[in-house]
Amino acid sequence: MLNDLAGWISDVIAALGYAGLAFLVALESVFPPIPSEAVLPLAGFAAGRGDAHLVGMLAAATAGSVAGAWVLYSMAAWIGASRLRTFVARHGRWVGVSEADLNRAEAWFDRLA
Repeated sequence: MLNDLAGWISDVIAALGYAGLAFLVALESVFPPIPSEAVLPLAGFAAGRGDAHLVGMLAAATAGSVAGAWVLYSMAAWIGASRLRTFVARHGRWVGVSEADLNRAEAWFDRLA
C-alpha cells in the first residue's frame, strides 16, 4: 500500500510539478492518512534529481501547508464552536483530537487575544 502511495505521489509531482506538490501538502493537511513523511522526501528527491528547484519546492510546500490550514480553519469557523465541541466529543478519537486538546487550544488562543 505504501509503495502505491509513493508511486502516486511521485506521479503527481512529476506531472504537475510545484502545483502538484502544493496540492499534495494541502491534501495531507486536510486528510491525515496521507503522511507528509511520504510527500516531502519525494519532493526533495525530485529537486535533487534536477527535475525541480529546491526553492520552488519549498515555496510550493509552504503554499500548500497554508492552503490546507486555511481550509481547516474555514471548516471550523463554518461549523462553529459549539458544534465543533460536540463533534470532538462524539468522533474526536477518529481524527486524533480529544476534548482536552480542544480545551488546551482554546486556552492558548484566549491568552493571545
